[in-house]
Amino acid sequence: MGGNFFSKFRGTGPKKSRTKHNKSKHSHTHNKVIGKKGKRKQKMKIIILTVCLCLVAGCAIFSLLMQVLFKSPNKENDLGINNTSILETATDYQGHWAEEQIVSLVSQGLMTGTSSVTLEPDGKVTRAQFVIMLYKLDNGKLPIINNQIILYEDVLDNFYYTDAINWASSNKLVHGISKSEFIPNYLVTRQQALTVLYEYFHKVKDNGINYKNFSLPYSDKNEIADYAEIGVRWASANNIIDFWGYDKIEPANELTRAELATIIYNYIEKFGRN
Repeated sequence: MGGNFFSKFRGTGPKKSRTKHNKSKHSHTHNKVIGKKGKRKQKMKIIILTVCLCLVAGCAIFSLLMQVLFKSPNKENDLGINNTSILETATDYQGHWAEEQIVSLVSQGLMTGTSSVTLEPDGKVTRAQFVIMLYKLDNGKLPIINNQIILYEDVLDNFYYTDAINWASSNKLVHGISKSEFIPNYLVTRQQALTVLYEYFHKVKDNGINYKNFSLPYSDKNEIADYAEIGVRWASANNIIDFWGYDKIEPANELTRAELATIIYNYIEKFGRN
């Protein structure tokens, strides 16, 4: 009878028990799957959020990097130190051969400090610094021609040099290194500066004199680039560069801030200021 008892319930009792156990096992497996999916979604959200934060941070860092890269280390000051107070706080110009010219240009608002305590007379002149001084010298006589502005990729909007470069490029006084690059912190040579200043003079104060006929006294005049010859002849004829003497002009030498101050000072003495 015991065998019949077990045989009677062998197919039902134990099977029921296994079925319940299987359902429980299936439910547990299903929950595990759902749990894994939930974790995956959560991980994906974290990854996406992290990527977004990295992109935002990356854009901010890139923007700062662009400003650092295209800011000249010897820039014409953009800290607002643009009055005669710099003459009281700076000492590096005192006793310099160009002290008189530097003081004059600072007093006229044409030259500013490179910091609150420096004028750096022997520092090199960048393209941005040069056009800023010329822009100030012009004082609105030549307007910015909006439809002629060249939008260089490396000229930042609303930066300390933006208006000056737009003014100079729109009036065809300066050109970029390429169609897309101006390179504001490239250094300016003597012959480049004289060429641009002559082009400016030609637009605003041309006296009709043909300077091609003026001879040059310099022993290294053959080193002057063809494009710069007329500008150098004009500057020499008008005693704008007589402070260099009459032996050598060294046209490819990089211009210093003191030399630029003297050139602009002599220009104003000869032709006046707008």
